[in-house]
Amino acid sequence: MSNQTKQLSNKHNQFLQNKEHLLNNLLNKELQGLEINKYQFSVENTMEKLGLDDDLIQELIEEFVSQILENKSLFLIYIEDLKKNKTLGKKLDYTNLRDLAHKNLGVAKNLRIYNAKVLLNELMTQDDLKYLSACLDALEICVIKLNPEIALSILEKEIE
Repeated sequence: MSNQTKQLSNKHNQFLQNKEHLLNNLLNKELQGLEINKYQFSVENTMEKLGLDDDLIQELIEEFVSQILENKSLFLIYIEDLKKNKTLGKKLDYTNLRDLAHKNLGVAKNLRIYNAKVLLNELMTQDDLKYLSACLDALEICVIKLNPEIALSILEKEIE
């Protein structure tokens, strides 16, 4: 392994550790009531429930990770628009945010990704904008943990 590869690997590990730390903080503070901090996704459980093989489940998980990470900027735009409208005293319309959460919720339910399901449900039903931002941050980290390699490749493309 080259020195550059080791540095990159260390950089990725540090990134993942920082995200894990942030997730733990969110789940133990702002999102404590959701009680998802001990949840661990199980590919085997999903395979058993859906009757699909490991390769197909992994492919579906990769697609879900991609979908959430690619939609994160839209989620952020919708939340920022709501914050701006709140500041301006305008009526808040959560439709775009809730529709986007709903589109992603079905996949989380089908794949039995409980923490993502809970967080997407919160994005669909709650009105507190600070809380919604915390849910979105937690959702991003939860999907990164599902498949760090795919997540890192997507996030690196966004940075370029």
